[in-house]
Amino acid sequence: MLKRIYTIFFLVVSPLVCSQAQQNVASIDSLLQAYYNRQELNGTILIAQHGKEILSRSYGMADVDKQHPLTSLTQFQIASVSKQFTAYAIMHLKATGKLQYDDNVQTYLPTFPYPNITIRHLLTHTSGLPDFWTQIRPKLDTSKSNGNAEMLAYLAEHKLPLQAPPGTKWIYCDIGFDLLATIIERLSGMTYQAFLRKYLFEPASMNDTEALLVTDIRRIKAKNLATGYLRRNNTLKPAHLEPDQNFVFYLGDFYGDGSVISTTGDLKKWDDALSNYKLLPKAIQDEAFRPARTPEGQLIEFRSGTTYGFGWFLRQHPVLGQQIMHSGGQPGFQTWFARFPDKQLCVVICMNVESKKLDEMTKGILSYLR
Repeated sequence: MLKRIYTIFFLVVSPLVCSQAQQNVASIDSLLQAYYNRQELNGTILIAQHGKEILSRSYGMADVDKQHPLTSLTQFQIASVSKQFTAYAIMHLKATGKLQYDDNVQTYLPTFPYPNITIRHLLTHTSGLPDFWTQIRPKLDTSKSNGNAEMLAYLAEHKLPLQAPPGTKWIYCDIGFDLLATIIERLSGMTYQAFLRKYLFEPASMNDTEALLVTDIRRIKAKNLATGYLRRNNTLKPAHLEPDQNFVFYLGDFYGDGSVISTTGDLKKWDDALSNYKLLPKAIQDEAFRPARTPEGQLIEFRSGTTYGFGWFLRQHPVLGQQIMHSGGQPGFQTWFARFPDKQLCVVICMNVESKKLDEMTKGILSYLR
């Protein structure tokens, strides 16, 4: 029988909250425990409403070999959830007059070979840049670690054709956010890591969050960072050691699109900072939550009913109202972070074992929330 090893860190419901809400939280915990028992969940989940945690629990191990359990202080590689932080840093530069969203990227990166792509296009995945995974990655030197500099040099040398005219079509583009990170460094004179620490994480009291300059977990020095695992033949294997995941090494110096490490508690602090407009004025911050449009004003959709702002997917949930979210995945890690401003609600899921049930799990959790 599977040993029950989840750790309870916090489960407090205000006396003012009705018994139905208490039952719903208990139902969510039961749901998550069932996923854990079926080996479909190994991670930490936090749900907060009106600024208060209503559920924060961990299920499973941070390090299997050392038998270290996950805790509320465990750090995870949050992959593409990082994009919202890169976007917010760009917004800070805009707020201080360093750039405009419709400036051409070439203004700040002179070797960038596409004259009609703007900052806004990078922020909203509407640049039409060549596909990294099929057109650029196969050409990189896999005997060394590559990153932002190598990618920009490759684009400058080869001038690959665009997939679509800028501003006309939504095509997910990791390297757009790597370019944004490079622009942050060029304009600020600081490293990407130092800029985000000073202007985002410290003001938001996110003491366990870092915007790293590497993604190869072997090169990350963080005492509370979980090991990321893949389940192979019913055994947990460190993802970075699996031969088919060797790109963890040779893509290890990319940052901006997925290099942040964080905790569920710090992501809740981020939600608090956004909800209270702690870092930027409302008029500037709210630009992140406006969907991308074509030059003619037509909405650019990711899929029917879902659009994209600056580093965030945007949609309407049938019960919870406006949903602002992003997910992320890299070998051994999955993250799902959603904000529901109409209900003053946020949900954070950080996992260090890849699960095919994440989408199903999130739908189950949301079905109990009001």
